[in-house]
Amino acid sequence: MITTNSDGQALSEAFAQAVSQGIVGYDLALVARDGAALAEVIASLPEACGNAVAIPADLALEDAYESVVGECVAQLGGLDVLVNCAGLSQAGPFEEVSPEQWDRIFAVNAKAPFFISRALCCVFKQFTLFPHRNKYKIM
Repeated sequence: MITTNSDGQALSEAFAQAVSQGIVGYDLALVARDGAALAEVIASLPEACGNAVAIPADLALEDAYESVVGECVAQLGGLDVLVNCAGLSQAGPFEEVSPEQWDRIFAVNAKAPFFISRALCCVFKQFTLFPHRNKYKIM
């Protein structure tokens, strides 16, 4: 699962290139706010990527953390790697960042990676009995 911005094109293309070269061979779940944009990215991936799904979610909202992990497991049957790439920044002068803007930035950039990773640990523990699934990664 890769959390990304809604324009995850560059990241998805890099992943697809790695898959096509045999570097990795994972199914792919992309998570971002804009489901339509994610669907376009997934449609552009080569067949070598295998199964790819879009999981639209606003990672600034706390109820998204466990639901994206659950949705990924439900759609792909498991989860082996998490790449936390979603992030926000605020254009403009530092002194003009409002408390609301800061709360959203902090939620996406700090809280989401922590709590999605925490939810994922429960999934990893479910598969520890299977020796072929012991290479879990959180990045």
